[in-house]
Amino acid sequence: MAAPELFIGTWQLVSQTMISKAGDPIDARGANPVGVLIYQPNGWMSVQLMRRERRSGLSLNSLSTAMSEYLGYFGTFVADEQAQSVTHFVIGSSFPDYVNTQQLRQYQFEDDGDTLILTAEAAIPGQTRRVLTWRRA
Repeated sequence: MAAPELFIGTWQLVSQTMISKAGDPIDARGANPVGVLIYQPNGWMSVQLMRRERRSGLSLNSLSTAMSEYLGYFGTFVADEQAQSVTHFVIGSSFPDYVNTQQLRQYQFEDDGDTLILTAEAAIPGQTRRVLTWRRA
């Protein structure tokens, strides 16, 4: 099966790690985050990421809240097998600044396609990259 077809389906979040500039891993949404990522054969996608232990009184419009508490967005996607990347074309998002953006992720499949690792440049100052590990549901 070619890489773009390997994306199709529902994925459960295993971990989300931010890597600091010093190289230290940080559990971005706590030690036991919850999330779901769905890629459909017609090119649509959606993702929901959430910290299990939610804090109250945070602004939903702030980047730090979106990256640490809850983030959901939907749109379309295109996988580039040559570059080992997938781009999410965001149509709607809980974080307003993501709307109408392109979110580029490098990808790697493991365990015969049952584990998907997505890596992206960090959006929060002081971090270098985000690593999200997903397991096929």
